[in-house]
Amino acid sequence: MAISKVTRRRVLALLGSQSMLLRTVWPFGSAPADRTGDGAGADDPSGERSYPQTSAEAAARIAPSNLAYMPGDPRRYGAVGDGLTDDSAAFNRALRVEQNVTAHPGLTYLVTALLATIENQVITATGATLKQKASTNRPMLVLNAARICVRGGVWDGNSGNQSGSPIDQYGHQAVAINADDCSVEDIVSLNSFGLGIAGHHCNRARIARNRIIAARVTGIYLESLQANAAGNVIED
Repeated sequence: MAISKVTRRRVLALLGSQSMLLRTVWPFGSAPADRTGDGAGADDPSGERSYPQTSAEAAARIAPSNLAYMPGDPRRYGAVGDGLTDDSAAFNRALRVEQNVTAHPGLTYLVTALLATIENQVITATGATLKQKASTNRPMLVLNAARICVRGGVWDGNSGNQSGSPIDQYGHQAVAINADDCSVEDIVSLNSFGLGIAGHHCNRARIARNRIIAARVTGIYLESLQANAAGNVIED
């Protein structure tokens, strides 16, 4: 009996109407390559989605502790988001990678101090709350590299559980801008023991559409004691 050559057309003909159930029939030996080597999600044997370590994480020497979360999600690096566990270390691990960072909506991250040192990084907290740990005499987030953008979120300074002199209060801020061309947009600074948003010797900062509620000292503070601060913009 002659054996017919198997082709894609013949496979579809044999399947008939059942071929409509196939997503794609690839020619033999030409299946697409697996794109999971640099952060693209893959299905692991448990049926969960998995996001392997990215090249940026490897370069920063950051090993994710939970691959079920996408790169840039603080939970990938150990954050809990229950408002009780100190998530500072996990959040800072996310910030140390050359990537954008997104706090998951609906969660509350308890933090002492966060430091952003990657230029052009976008930090999004829309729908999330970051709450400062009690007895913390420092800013919640410091921007130490140019062109970082902070967007959204409630930044709760937890002023009822802070202490210090009037001078100490100037060390408490939701966001401290220490570099040029940074922006803070659409955040709610709540219950700051000192300042809402502060710019320290920075140029061309953009502070836009933020709400400052119950700051003990002042809402927005820009200083230039050691250098000229030029081109800073505050928008409603």
